[in-house]
Amino acid sequence: LEPGEQAFRHFRHVDGDPRTLSGNNVWQVLEDSSGSIWVATVASGLDRMDSNGNVLQVFRHDPRQPGSLASDDVQALLEDRQGHFWVGTADGLDLLDRASGTIAHYRHERENPASLNDSSVFSLYQDSAGLVWIGTATAGVSRWDPRSAELGARQPAWLGKFVTAFADAPDNRVWVASMGGGLVDY
Repeated sequence: LEPGEQAFRHFRHVDGDPRTLSGNNVWQVLEDSSGSIWVATVASGLDRMDSNGNVLQVFRHDPRQPGSLASDDVQALLEDRQGHFWVGTADGLDLLDRASGTIAHYRHERENPASLNDSSVFSLYQDSAGLVWIGTATAGVSRWDPRSAELGARQPAWLGKFVTAFADAPDNRVWVASMGGGLVDY
């Protein structure tokens, strides 16, 4: 809705117009600290829009470019308190340097217990202590500690494997929502 107008503005993909969304299936939207609007899409990558709804930049997966987005299925977004911009995709967690456009990838590595639990990232959250919680599709939660830059895995028996969301809980705790595991205060 536009303030005072009571009217919706609808943003859609229009073939041949690069200023429109890259796709119409949207997972998440986030306004960052600079005022840019980020749109996570299914199969169409990540769009950066201005406040008028014009797409300024599109990040896509390109198998020939190792520094491109890990997947065009973008499922979660987070700008943490340190200004890091995290992008959860169907094939890993990306850390996007918005100034340079470079992307670092974090994925599940079977032989590395300090890697992500699973490469399909569906939810991202930063708690009051600064830890970044990473909800995955098949293996619970991973957490990233910005002080040590270390990933850690969490897969308690009570937690469903598909973690859908996180939220603040009383006393610096975290609500963890999952498919099959219900809602947990951790």
